[in-house]
Amino acid sequence: MPSIRVADSSTAESSEGVPLLPRRTRLYSGAKTAIGTVAALLGLLAVLWMLLSPVLGLSLVAFATGSMSPTIPQGALALAREVPASELEVGSVAMLQRPGERPISHRILAIAEDPAAVDSRLITMQGDDNPVPDPEPYAVTSGRVILAAVPGGAAAFALLRSPIVMGLLTAGAAALVLRAFWPSPTYPAPENGPE
Repeated sequence: MPSIRVADSSTAESSEGVPLLPRRTRLYSGAKTAIGTVAALLGLLAVLWMLLSPVLGLSLVAFATGSMSPTIPQGALALAREVPASELEVGSVAMLQRPGERPISHRILAIAEDPAAVDSRLITMQGDDNPVPDPEPYAVTSGRVILAAVPGGAAAFALLRSPIVMGLLTAGAAALVLRAFWPSPTYPAPENGPE
């Protein structure tokens, strides 16, 4: 098997003197492959999220206040799952909403049967950083349980959704597709054996 000698210049040759691709071309090719692989994995994750999140009842929740600090600080991005009220548990953090009001994400302190409706529960909640429980129980038939949170994730998520970043990502995706179908340069076939 012929050995390959890498020269300090921008090209390399095999031991038989057959020129190989220039070093710059090999580095460019490796970088292109790495970027393409990362972009493909990110695209796959985005498609999986789009397909599975509605089926599994998953959503992303941004924490606008610090009422759940230090457990979930202000500006955190959380993964939440929609569940029926019968599956809510004391001690878990949940996002509940009264009709006509904004949703609130606090820790569940107590759960009681709602005499007004069969599937409804009366949920008493309190933020970890709040000195007292919320003023009234929440009468709900379902809620979103917080599964995990990333501090500071809301700002990054908001940045990704901005028109400028969306435009740059779209242009980048178009450039990757264009580059994938762009013809590669051709190199002369190596001659057989040394001259």
